Amino acid sequence: MPASVRSRTLAGFQRAPTNAKHFAAASFDTGQYANLPDALGYWVIRSRSAGLDTRERGSVAVMVAIALPVLIGMVALGTEITMLLFMQRQMQSAASAAALGAATALQAGNPSNYKNEARSIAGYLGFVDGAAGATVAVNNPVTLGPQAGQSAVEVIIQRPQALTLVKLFYTGTFNLTARAVATIGSAGGYC
Repeated sequence: MPASVRSRTLAGFQRAPTNAKHFAAASFDTGQYANLPDALGYWVIRSRSAGLDTRERGSVAVMVAIALPVLIGMVALGTEITMLLFMQRQMQSAASAAALGAATALQAGNPSNYKNEARSIAGYLGFVDGAAGATVAVNNPVTLGPQAGQSAVEVIIQRPQALTLVKLFYTGTFNLTARAVATIGSAGGYC
């Protein structure tokens, strides 16, 4: 069978040489049997003229150039959202500590102003009332939730958070809120 007919068999597949004479005569750089793994008679995929098609050169670079900014943007957006969630957890911890400190101060009567105690604890933990748009509200009795009207201390910390990359999708600001309630009463001993 001529070489031109053999190379067109099975739609782009060719048969590897089966005897040592053809195997030794084959040129493995640019010849008819280029890039063959062995001479055991298996059907192998023939490369296009022993190299890459010139129309496909650089196509990976174009795909990477398109995908890389999208990938970097998604990682940055995920990082911003993670920082937003981290800030909300910090606010919740500060609100819980401030409510517990204010309830303890109210029950013990020292210091006499429990609201200042709650604001100072929240400020020490990074949420100063009036700074960076943060507000620290201290209520007794409770104004929200199932404990509304009960004799307990409620601390609500709010702070607007602006995110740089999220502005591409959402133009407003995110208002983070954390709320904690500490009940006044005989809690027994502390651990």
